[in-house]
Amino acid sequence: MMNQKPERRRTCADRLRAELMTRKIHRRRRLDPAMSVAIQMLAIVSAVVRLFPVPAAADSLPLPEPLRPVPVPVSSPEPSPRTYKHVPSWPLLMRDLARPVAHEMAKAEVYARLPLECRPWLDQVFRDADWSALRPYARSGASDDEVSKGVLGAFRTWKAEQEEAARKRKKEAAGGKAGTGSKPGGGGDDDDRDDDKVVKP
Repeated sequence: MMNQKPERRRTCADRLRAELMTRKIHRRRRLDPAMSVAIQMLAIVSAVVRLFPVPAAADSLPLPEPLRPVPVPVSSPEPSPRTYKHVPSWPLLMRDLARPVAHEMAKAEVYARLPLECRPWLDQVFRDADWSALRPYARSGASDDEVSKGVLGAFRTWKAEQEEAARKRKKEAAGGKAGTGSKPGGGGDDDDRDDDKVVKP
């Protein structure tokens, strides 16, 4: 009996280890196949969520930009005539007057550089496109004063002709009205003279 080893006293660690083993055994017994499948599905769902993160809350999302109103096309007014970058010479203005692309620009320049007094004559020139009437004064090297003097002379001559033509028309109209006042049948002083010439029996 002396050969028997003395029984080792169980420590706290031994008791804890025995308790953990017991719990593990009970846990294995309680785990059924349905629970195992549920755990596997939960693991798959967790993996999918990690791959496709759930969008943040609506409050954290940036607000969409407000829709900008689409501009309604409006018919633009007639474009104002372009102006020359530098003061053009008179020969250049004469050439541009004959060019449809630059006509309006040259016309505005001519009106701006000549006296207002000659505007009626210029209106007639532009109406008839009679550039030959303006060309003798718009010579190469001519200043605005020289061209203005020539154009004023042309305007005064043209005005005198217009007034003379108006007087003639007025006179012709007055003569026509006086002629219609004679008696029908050509009566008048001549008829009285013819009566005096009648031979007495």
